[in-house]
Amino acid sequence: MSRPLPLAAALAVLGLAACGATGPRGDDTPPPIASDIAGASQAAAAVPARPAEDLAVAGVAADAPAPALVAAPAPPSPPWPAAWPDCARTASCAFGLDAWLEAEGGWVNRFLVAGPITARALRRIDDPVKLAAQLGDTPAAVVSFSDPVIELAPHERLDKRAVRPVWLLRARVYSAEARDVLVEGGAVGTARVVLGGQTLLAGDQDQRLLVAAHGWPARLAAGWNELYVRLEKLSPYAVQLNLRVRAPDGGPVPGIAWDVPATAEPPEARSLCNALGLEMRQVATVDGFVLHGTSAPTGLVPAPRELTLGLRVAGAATPLASAPLDVASLATGAAAEVSATLPGARGVTRIELTVNDAPCVTAEVTPRPALQRRLVAAEGAIAALPEGVPDPVRDSLTFLAQRARARLEASSPHGALIGDDLDLLERLLPDAQAGRDPYATLTGVVTRAYRSRLDGELQRYVVLVPESYAKRGDAATPLVVAAHGLFYDPEDMVRIVTGKPMGPGATLARGLPEQFSFGDPDALIVADDGYGDAGQRPPGELDVLRVIEEVRRSYDVDPRRISLTGFSLGGSVAFWIPLHHPDLFSAAAPLCGYPNLEEYHSVQRIRKRQPWEEALLASEGIVQYAENGRYLPLRVVHGGKDNPRRSEVVVERYRALRFDVDFTVLEGEGHYIWDETYADGGLVKWLARQRRPETPTRPRLRTARYRWSKSDWLRLDRFARGGRFGELEGRLTRGELAVTTENVAAFSILVSELGDAAGTTRTLKVDGQKLGERALTGDLSFTRGEDRQWRLTDFPDAPPGHKRAGVEGPIRDIWYDPQVIVYGTEDPLQTEANRITALDMARYSPWIAAAAPVLRDVEATAEDLRGRHVVLIGNPASNRWTRRVAGELPVRFEEHALVFAGRRFEGDDVGISTAWPSPFDPDRTLVLHAGVGRAGTLSARYLPELAPDYLIYDSRLRTTWGDYLLGDRAVLAGGFYDGGWRP
Repeated sequence: MSRPLPLAAALAVLGLAACGATGPRGDDTPPPIASDIAGASQAAAAVPARPAEDLAVAGVAADAPAPALVAAPAPPSPPWPAAWPDCARTASCAFGLDAWLEAEGGWVNRFLVAGPITARALRRIDDPVKLAAQLGDTPAAVVSFSDPVIELAPHERLDKRAVRPVWLLRARVYSAEARDVLVEGGAVGTARVVLGGQTLLAGDQDQRLLVAAHGWPARLAAGWNELYVRLEKLSPYAVQLNLRVRAPDGGPVPGIAWDVPATAEPPEARSLCNALGLEMRQVATVDGFVLHGTSAPTGLVPAPRELTLGLRVAGAATPLASAPLDVASLATGAAAEVSATLPGARGVTRIELTVNDAPCVTAEVTPRPALQRRLVAAEGAIAALPEGVPDPVRDSLTFLAQRARARLEASSPHGALIGDDLDLLERLLPDAQAGRDPYATLTGVVTRAYRSRLDGELQRYVVLVPESYAKRGDAATPLVVAAHGLFYDPEDMVRIVTGKPMGPGATLARGLPEQFSFGDPDALIVADDGYGDAGQRPPGELDVLRVIEEVRRSYDVDPRRISLTGFSLGGSVAFWIPLHHPDLFSAAAPLCGYPNLEEYHSVQRIRKRQPWEEALLASEGIVQYAENGRYLPLRVVHGGKDNPRRSEVVVERYRALRFDVDFTVLEGEGHYIWDETYADGGLVKWLARQRRPETPTRPRLRTARYRWSKSDWLRLDRFARGGRFGELEGRLTRGELAVTTENVAAFSILVSELGDAAGTTRTLKVDGQKLGERALTGDLSFTRGEDRQWRLTDFPDAPPGHKRAGVEGPIRDIWYDPQVIVYGTEDPLQTEANRITALDMARYSPWIAAAAPVLRDVEATAEDLRGRHVVLIGNPASNRWTRRVAGELPVRFEEHALVFAGRRFEGDDVGISTAWPSPFDPDRTLVLHAGVGRAGTLSARYLPELAPDYLIYDSRLRTTWGDYLLGDRAVLAGGFYDGGWRP
């Protein structure tokens, strides 16, 4: 952020007198203050070539004297009649008053912005109206923002000694008549929002901001209504605001218009760039580029006037292409587009996306004709590959082509990287075309990819294939999986673990203080992407398991020597996933992980917990699964200054169980210990040496979930009591096969995994009860009757309609498998809320790069809803699929209420979120997020991460977003269904 100028200098820059200036409209409204938001707003970041007049040039500095109090006169009434849009087409009111209409979303994204204000005398004024009056004779900047959530300052830590900056925002809304309205939105920071003299929001708001986070009833007076917002930075979180005015039922308000108070700059000069939601992209062709410019506004749009969207080469007099912008159409949510072809050219060409010939978005197009021809040829060759080419090969080749195209079209300065990808493609394609695996003999660091089952996108992983792999003969090779830390990526992880280079011109996602190399690790190393930073959460676990599956398909991996290591976030992965899947891994080495949920700040600070939260903390806390580690040796490393207790809880449990664990605390070290730990290669070589026994004789399983219900030759088929841990422990001797159980009603012995014992005869014993001799020729299933006696059965005891793997809850369990989200469009007043909720629910979290597909109910088919989990958004009145299965759901919706388990919950802001067996597929789960009204549906976005099978709530749920637990938020009901899906 630039250094604020003194007030007098700011006025001089704008060519204005320090006082007595009048607005260009000829009225006597004093022009408001100038602001410096350069670098602080999304507007500045999104549009490099912004006109100078659209950004502020100065802030109010800490050493600036407070201006004298100036009474702000009442704003003038608009000169247009009731049918003002007709008048707005004329210059006198369209430009003279600069009226703006609400687009489909109605988000207010155009303000007069003053700030950052650091003058202590001004910061003490917490009433935005009084603050505006105090600054009333100072010029201001009109700023438009491209997103519904506007950002005034980025996420950054505050110096404790620094003065917290303040921003003042002003706008005004015209209503032809007095009316009741609903103001929706929220803020991040210390906020105060005043509309027409009514204080709507006052206090500290310190969490991620979702659109339409809150709603406040208000009343618009006939004529102009002033909107004032005061925002102060409160924490490292970005300073943000989201506001709009709606009818009380949540629909748009007819016949209102927005404006900003008078300023010193001519309204005609104000940039429309951000308000029009402009984007430009380029598509590389064999001999040039195809350019596309689009306008898709989500906030205010200018009143109907003549606007033209164009594409041109910077400095050219004639555009490459242009098209009229139909503002009325944009206001309904339609998008406008202009396209042009840029023939092959030499050197870098600057392209501008313009509105009325004013540059809005500027991008560089870097022609690389030779690379473009090679890329298009490679893409054609991939498309023409024979059908028999294995998916791992096809997907990996496609990923290389996609990455090369993305870099080309982004005018990447690293042309060598594009060339590297194309060189490799051209080297691999002939073998693929001939039906051979081109990766079979490729060594070194190799980027591969698979097609994600979550979102259908290509998900990359990086494999280090050592030279020793090519010389292995018939011997299978160990596999070491390496999970990266927060903000790192697979390329980083491979280099950290092994020191192997990435090739010429390669760059790391972030710098490392040192690099090292310790030679051939004598093992395959694979680093997964983890959907960005999913870590041990469901998409991250899914990614690790899928990467192992893909590597085993493509390489000769020893299935008894697969291990996992990682640091920081990856250290948590190295605790969680092996103990969830103990028979897959031979060892694990977590570095500076945090497996103890009780040590998480968002959990630790909450003392009052719901019963289901205690159950979920137990079932999700990995220390509870330590019993699964009998054949999983651990090497745990933690910094002495990094709260070793985080790792110690698992270590202590291992020691109590007398399992193999080594715990190293690096005294004097903090969190950053991975370079030192991996430096000599000793840890990787230890992992590669570990081998699971071919036939484990004493497997053990402890689990609270059917999803993690297998350990070697033991599988839990049904809990005796749901919501509690079940345990199995086996013992295989020369003459006996014995199992002891705890909270288990049914289980199976998987004879196929008994190794040499398969086909022999053993005496069976369960909990001391002898069941006779049995030839071990097929899987054996056992059920406990009401008489507490165990019996052999012909098939696993998992009754239809009973909870089982993939159909068991809790709500977030669906993220372990593919899902589709379907939102309702049948009720116009609920459609937008359903869509907003669906788009938020499509992502597990903002930092995880996976999004479930979202469909409107009118486009979803029965086929779309089979073979995957289904998330329905909206009640039966708004969603046709919810209505179709309403009779099979555990909830009934009535006018102004819902009924669940015989209880009636009243209020339009009441909502329910529940997991339930899918009526569309018996092997999948349905999740319903639906409110009695739109407000109840919107509240579903605020579920805690550890939500049970069902929650019933109202608007009080919205006070916190993103925590593991509810905390002090009140809910109306919640809990788990039993094994037969009864509440």
